[in-house]
Amino acid sequence: MALAHYERGYALNPKEVEAQMGISRLLLEQGKAQEALRYLGEAVEQDRLNALAHDHYARALKAAHRNDEAQQEMKFFETVRNAQARVRELNRQINKRVQPDAREIPAPEGSQP
Repeated sequence: MALAHYERGYALNPKEVEAQMGISRLLLEQGKAQEALRYLGEAVEQDRLNALAHDHYARALKAAHRNDEAQQEMKFFETVRNAQARVRELNRQINKRVQPDAREIPAPEGSQP
């Protein structure tokens, strides 16, 4: 049932990463790593910064006994994941609200310090 859903999505738009990932996940669950590689390869080409796609691709390569390629893909996955973590941390720092020190806030007019 789920496979049919993802296959329909893929038929409607072969560049849909969600469909590619869904089909590949189900194929991997069925032990069909070689077939899953087609869809995962397409997914990583469509979305080069999709860390999950790279992780699944590396695991499928390993399951297909393509160990050297799996190691390279795992390194790329880690690079993407680490870069995304750095970006999230920078965004957190940029968006962090700094509370002004009470001594830096001017007193209202007419009030005594």
